[in-house]
Parts: sequence; C-alpha cells; structure tokens
Amino acid sequence: MKRKRCEKKLVSCLLLACLFIGAAVYGAVGSGIAVTNHFQTGSVDLELKTYRKSADGIQEAASGRNITANQKLSYIPRITALRADCYVRLNVHIAMEKKCVEPVTIESVEPLENWVKKGSQLYYTKPLKTGESVNAFEWIHIPETWNMKTASGFQVNLTADAIQAAHFTPDFHSDIPWGSIKIEEAKEKDKTNYRSVKKADQTHRLIYQGDGTFELSSEDLFENFQTAVAGDAFEDSLKLINHGKNKIRLSFKCESRSEETLLEAVSVNLRIGDRLVYKGPLSAKKISNYQVLATIAPKQEKILRYELTVPIKLQNLFSVEKEKLIWYFQAEEMDEDGRAVQTGDDSLFGLSAALIAGAAATVLLLLFKKRKVKL
Repeated sequence: MKRKRCEKKLVSCLLLACLFIGAAVYGAVGSGIAVTNHFQTGSVDLELKTYRKSADGIQEAASGRNITANQKLSYIPRITALRADCYVRLNVHIAMEKKCVEPVTIESVEPLENWVKKGSQLYYTKPLKTGESVNAFEWIHIPETWNMKTASGFQVNLTADAIQAAHFTPDFHSDIPWGSIKIEEAKEKDKTNYRSVKKADQTHRLIYQGDGTFELSSEDLFENFQTAVAGDAFEDSLKLINHGKNKIRLSFKCESRSEETLLEAVSVNLRIGDRLVYKGPLSAKKISNYQVLATIAPKQEKILRYELTVPIKLQNLFSVEKEKLIWYFQAEEMDEDGRAVQTGDDSLFGLSAALIAGAAATVLLLLFKKRKVKL
C-alpha cells in the first residue's frame, strides 16, 4: 500500500517538474519589456490682492477709510500668475452708495505702464510669467467737486481673468482684445502645478540583446515633454536597436488603468520612417492589442517617432490632470526564411527535453510494474 502511494507521489513530482521547465521555456519565448510614461496638463490660475501705500510702506488695503475731495486714494490691485504663463485682465466695477453728479468710475483710475483700458476692463499687454506679479494701478482719484452733500461712499469690486499665453495672440487695438473667448472657472486642484521648464534632452534607446531580453535607456519616454496646455504639440523619438543574432519582429501595445477622458482628447502619431503606424486618440482602447512596429535585422536600428497633440479647444475640465500610460514591447526572433526561432537558453531547453523523456520512461515503467502486480 505504501509503495503505491510513493509511486503516485513520484509520478506527480515528475510531471510537476516537467510543467515547471516547460513554463520556463515558454516564458522566454513571450518575454518583453514595459515602460511607464507620464503625461500631464497644466492650466492658468491667478491670485488677486489689493494693497495701499502708507507711512509704514506697502500694506494690504483695508475698507472703511476716510476720503477727501480731490484726493488720490492709494489703492493697488496686484495680480500674480500661479500656473502657466498667461495674459491677464482686471474687471473693475465701482458701486456707489448713492447717486452722485460726479461718481467714482473706471475713469477715476489711471492704468500703469503696459496696461490698456477697454470699457470697464484693464488689459495687461505682456504675458505674465509663472510666479510673476504685476500692479494694475496705484490710486483712485476722488472728484474735486465732492463736498458733504455731493460725496458718497463706494465699494470697489475687482475680478481678474487669465488666458494662456501659449498659442494665443490678443488684439489690443480692438475693443475686445481677447475676442469672444469664454472664461471658465479655474480648477481647484494642485495649485503648485506650474508649467515646468523643459528638461535636458534625453535620447531614448530600446535595445534587443537577444534571448528575449531588452535594455531600455529611459524610465519615461515622455520625460522630455513639458506640462501641456491647450494647443501644445510635443515630438520625440525612440531608437529601436537589434543586438541579437537573429532578425526580430518587434511588436507594441499601450495600456492605461485610468478612467479619465483626457486620453481621448489628446492625439498621438506613431511613425517609423515614412510609415504611419498609428494616428488617433492616446486612449489605450485604440492601441491595446499588440501590433507590429518593425522588422529589424541584426546590428540594425530603426527610429520610432511619436508626436502628442493637445487640442487648442481643450477645456478647463481637462486641466491639471496627470495620466500614466504603459508601453509594452515584445520581440519575436526569426530565421532567414521568416520562421519563428525558439529563444531562451539552449542548455535549459536540452535539459528540459531530457527530463521530459526520462519522466515519460519512468511513468511507463511504473505503470507496467503496477499492471504486473495486479495480474
């Protein structure tokens, strides 16, 4: 009875060993490499504060101040760009407590240099760089004719708007320098996500070393790209190099675990030489299955060029977003006739074949002995 149990265990162990070795060889055939690429969008955002000059220097403006006729009331609106470089404008609305023959209006302020007045709005004619601040005006002129009967209290209401400087050219000769562009609320998320400075160019290389192994020079194939705003286009390339002894058929696919629709809005072009591999949304749904990139001979290299384009009409809904895309590369070795070549360690393959043959012989012998006992 004990002998039968031992025979069963031995057969199971031998079969399990065969499965493990077979799996190891199969793994060598299907091996590849993955790289996680990071893509993010920025936006414009502002900070608006008001100050006043006093004997103690510049201080934050306070309400409830006493005024006199013909006074230059110190009042300094200051705008700071918090995210991407942008053009800014200041909307000025002055509400009087009672009707006056000569009220305080937008005409009671004098814009500083590089500002132009258009109706109740002041436009700054230069792009405001990330982190930079600018004052719109310094004082409000109180009418000379005011007295106890004709004066009135008033309240200054200010709002500031911003529009990205990239891919936008205002017309300051027009009454509406920004045209009919609709201003949207800034996204309250990641206030420190400034438009980043471009990194030093990193040359990307994907090297096939043979036997199913790769070497990739970069941890992120998008690392040369800036934080994107509407209208941006980024282009980079990846050198595909074959250091193996056989010709390879290199395949590619893309994966993202995100549910965001930003990837549907951004488009990508993939080219090798003059051949267009893919053109369409960056969404992984479109390129989620392996497709052949190129056939590369030993010691040969080809260049994969990829270009990402952000639509100029991208809305604030897609601003300040971060996405991860995983690109997978897989190589299949081929002989001179284009037939697949088994990759992996030849000694491992020979050992597995010998073990499989030995296991098969042992199983047959045990089964034969088992039948003999029954007879």
